[in-house]
Amino acid sequence: MPFVVPYIHRWRTLWLNSRGFDISKYINEPAPMLRRLRITEASFTSDIVAFGGVTSVDLAHVTIAADLCFLKNLKELRLSRITYKFGDATVNKLGDILNACPEL
Repeated sequence: MPFVVPYIHRWRTLWLNSRGFDISKYINEPAPMLRRLRITEASFTSDIVAFGGVTSVDLAHVTIAADLCFLKNLKELRLSRITYKFGDATVNKLGDILNACPEL
């Protein structure tokens, strides 16, 4: 990851399998061109608000210790086997995500 982070401003798609490592320090820089985000087998402890232009998100086997507020204005969303470190990801949180994504 350290080799590609300097080019984050040019990313349009990010597919990342981190094999369980925390990717927080790599995903907190602005990525204004990013539209598609797919993260598998990872954990992150910081908000990824810097990815605000993303319209397609696929999170699988991910541990989240952050707010899910970055999941907004999406056109595609796939969540699979998500672990939320601050308690359960309740139906209310899922409802908030769906409300923040009217084009889903």
